[in-house]
Amino acid sequence: MLKQLAIVICLVAFVGAIALAQDKPETPMQQQSKAWNKVDPIDGKPVDARVATIEFNDKVWGFSSNENAAKFRQDPETYSKNLSEDGAKFTGKMQQGQDKPKQEQKSE
Repeated sequence: MLKQLAIVICLVAFVGAIALAQDKPETPMQQQSKAWNKVDPIDGKPVDARVATIEFNDKVWGFSSNENAAKFRQDPETYSKNLSEDGAKFTGKMQQGQDKPKQEQKSE
């Protein structure tokens, strides 16, 4: 009888250990990773590390605000063109709904 009780206890402990090992910690819907860009592709402000990031074109994009992240999510193809190749400078060439870059006005 004692042997059977020991087997049951070991079995319960083993099953419990497996169940605990499979529990995954809850993670936020959007994980914050280190962004490749230094400035926000929407408005050119510095990236805030506390704001959620978005993956697009194999890069992790950072933003200065959650509102800008939401805008980027709506049209990432357009807004991604607003940064220099290294992500450190805002060029501001494209806005949502445009299919061509803004033309610089020449002073006459």
